[in-house]
Amino acid sequence: MKDFWSRHFKMLVILLVFFLLIISTLAILSHYFPEERRNIMSSHLIQVFQNNHGTLTVSDVVLIRSWMTFDYINTLFRLPPDYLKTQLNITDVHYPRISIRTFAKNSHVDTSVFLNTVQEDIKSFLSMPVQK
Repeated sequence: MKDFWSRHFKMLVILLVFFLLIISTLAILSHYFPEERRNIMSSHLIQVFQNNHGTLTVSDVVLIRSWMTFDYINTLFRLPPDYLKTQLNITDVHYPRISIRTFAKNSHVDTSVFLNTVQEDIKSFLSMPVQK
């Protein structure tokens, strides 16, 4: 009977270690690669939204959030890649792959004030007459 329990105990310990190893690996991967997962999901969401609703307009500028990157915003509103960089005098080497929040924090600017500035610049762009 002792042999039975010792064999099963060893098997349980091995299974437990294996399970913990898998959980740890998943936790590490999700910690180091959240941006890639979010980028894949975001690009899919942009496509779905634009296919169903068309290009975003001036009234949609209120949808911009501080977690969004400039690249994401440029894509959503179909802005020229360097439009916001030029308008906001951004020299950060991480542009356009930096969020509004991170850029504001690094620039020692209030995030909500900077977010409003970004929204106003996009409104200005979207309000310009289309050049033919």
